Amino acid sequence: MTEPFTGDWVEGPSAVKIVGEWFVYFDHYANPHYYGAVKSPDLKAWTGVSKQMTFPPGHRHGTVVSVPRRVLDGLLEAAK
Repeated sequence: MTEPFTGDWVEGPSAVKIVGEWFVYFDHYANPHYYGAVKSPDLKAWTGVSKQMTFPPGHRHGTVVSVPRRVLDGLLEAAK
C-alpha cells in the first residue's frame, strides 16, 4: 500500500492511460466539492491537474470511455 496521492475526502476514482501518462479522476466530496484529477508517468510520482481540467456541472463518479471523434464533436456542438 502507498501513501494517498489524491488528498483527503475523495471517492469514486477512475484511472486511464493517455499518451504514456496515467490520469486518476476523482470526486472530492468535502467542501469545496469538485471533480478533480492527478497524473503520473510512472504510478509513483503524482501531479495535481484538477485546475487544468473541466467537467460538466454536477459531474460525479466518472467512467472513461473511448468514442469516435465525430461523436465527441456532436456532443460538444450540442452542449453549446
